[in-house]
Amino acid sequence: KHWKRLSLLTVAVLAAALAARMMTPLPNSGQEVVFRSGNITVTRQDVEKTIQSYQSAQSIKPEIQVPTEEEALNIQVKAKLLEEKIWQYNITLTPEEEEDAYHDTEDAWQAQKEDAAAGSEGAREVKEMMEQYIAAAGWSEEEYIQFTNEGVASLILRQKLVDQEYGGDYDRLEAELDAECARLLGENAS
Repeated sequence: KHWKRLSLLTVAVLAAALAARMMTPLPNSGQEVVFRSGNITVTRQDVEKTIQSYQSAQSIKPEIQVPTEEEALNIQVKAKLLEEKIWQYNITLTPEEEEDAYHDTEDAWQAQKEDAAAGSEGAREVKEMMEQYIAAAGWSEEEYIQFTNEGVASLILRQKLVDQEYGGDYDRLEAELDAECARLLGENAS
């Protein structure tokens, strides 16, 4: 049961890491812009990268649904809206939080390997799933730790935003992001 929860948490962290990686600005020169509104620009490459990220995750966990192009655009716009909110409210990580997140990620990966080596079936399955993901992405363990750390940092920033500006009401933030995303995409379709 504990390992099942850890597996779900691992998938959640990977999803956050994917979102953080997808928000990384890409140079737009020579790329087809598929959406632009204010400071938000999404290129065809951004949408394709989102779909490819989900396809990689699905190759390891078949129950993960790969988004359509429209859904991938929605994911991109929503992620960039979240990034704007974090910036707008000046939510940042302290150097200590950044360091702690990195070491927590590194320690969790090391503990996962040790538990798997000690014979825990659940730990072994989660470790194998993560190794498949690392292999599918073509990363080293250090690159995986860095990528996962980006997801952890993204989750911390999101939680700080929810706590500081939304009184702990995560659903209110999600509803606001969903409504703004729908509005922007609706305006762009017109």
